[in-house]
Amino acid sequence: MMGHGLKRFSYEGSIITASQLCKQPLRTLDTLNLVWVEEEYPEETDDFIPLANEIFNKTDGIEHVRCEIRAADYDRDMVGIDWPYLTHLSMDFIMPFKELLRMLPKVPNLVCLDMTIGYCSNSEFAETIELLTNIKKHYPEPSSSKITTLRIAVDHDEVCEQSSCQKSFNKAIENLKWYWPQLKNIDSMSMLFTF
Repeated sequence: MMGHGLKRFSYEGSIITASQLCKQPLRTLDTLNLVWVEEEYPEETDDFIPLANEIFNKTDGIEHVRCEIRAADYDRDMVGIDWPYLTHLSMDFIMPFKELLRMLPKVPNLVCLDMTIGYCSNSEFAETIELLTNIKKHYPEPSSSKITTLRIAVDHDEVCEQSSCQKSFNKAIENLKWYWPQLKNIDSMSMLFTF
């Protein structure tokens, strides 16, 4: 199927089925787009990262490789990912910002990131603001990240007054332009976020 001149392949569904489909040669593709919805396939939660690693390690040469993950909560160790050729990542679940920074070296060709970060307490929010404000102290060298576009939603979970939190976050997030030198576009919004 994929070896017969197909240029774009988009699939939303089971990661197990996606991994079977992607066993075929992928080199004719210009675009690969995979969407996994945890709520529809909860039995695949433990298999998602190993199977996604298998798929995304075979995508060398594909210009646009996109993955969208829709999950209820952050309950997996995303540091286990190995997606060297992924260019676009959408994470529609709440993830702590420090976990994102730990994960990104495993996605070296990422140029566009859509994500939601959230806080359950004032201390978690303050920790992220401190990390971003003092990023040069925590990370003395700029990252080799290729991220040019960051779309980020902030879910405050009623930790603090929404506009106050958003203003603090927006000011701090600008420091990422030093850490991610390729970053040109930041779109930060509060609470509700759609891809």
